[in-house]
Amino acid sequence: WGEAIEAFKADKLAQGISETTWTGDYWKILKRLPSGDRPSAEALKALVVGTTPNTKTRQRACFVAAAIAQFLGLDYDPSRYRGRYSPRRPQPRNIPSDEVIAEYWQTLSNPGWAWVLGMMATYGLRNHEPFHVDLEQLQTDPKAWILAGKTGARRVLPLHPEWYERFWLFDPQLPKRVNLDRPNSALGHSAISYFRDLPTPPPFGLYSLRHAYALRGIRYGLNPTAMARMMGHSRAVHEGIYQLWLDEAAIGAEYDRALARSDRPQPP
Repeated sequence: WGEAIEAFKADKLAQGISETTWTGDYWKILKRLPSGDRPSAEALKALVVGTTPNTKTRQRACFVAAAIAQFLGLDYDPSRYRGRYSPRRPQPRNIPSDEVIAEYWQTLSNPGWAWVLGMMATYGLRNHEPFHVDLEQLQTDPKAWILAGKTGARRVLPLHPEWYERFWLFDPQLPKRVNLDRPNSALGHSAISYFRDLPTPPPFGLYSLRHAYALRGIRYGLNPTAMARMMGHSRAVHEGIYQLWLDEAAIGAEYDRALARSDRPQPP
């Protein structure tokens, strides 16, 4: 298995996945295989069924086992064990309002970390992605380019565009003493650690800024496909997480239109 996994890794990296993706999505599962044993379908089955059913880990194990089985020519299909799992939908009540975000930003005295929080709020970025922004381009164009996020390069539009100037995002100032030559997970943890240890930490989780951006996109009436592309995931993932909000937004819009009708029913 040790040699097989090394060959599989080389093939995946040649296809363009990052070391971070390899470590987080593949090696996390494959390291459980007995490195000295001969590769077999039986070992892959044991790997899969050794994870907890109906969890993200089980889904990842099925995905990875199927991929390496195909690479090695092993006759194994783990799809029957995939189970039922979907990411927990964040609840709107746990997401900060735009007013809370703007008010908290005003309290930050460190310009570098204020810029990071402003970028996450305005562009819905993951914790590590402010460190992968095209800084030169951002100085003259509010349409930000993320050069090396979790899912590769992409263009992101500001919501609200006024925050581009209010949060001084056109004047990029990365936090000092942050080593950028580290994996994305370590960069993201730097942001979590900084804000967690402040005398007045934010009244929201950093990742909830990303959810706030998604909810803001619904209020703007943006197409879910466009939002998914800007947020760096598939439309299926986007709707799987935010479909409840999409449905509520559509119902709310219909209700507002009904109330605005001059011939709507009136109470006695």
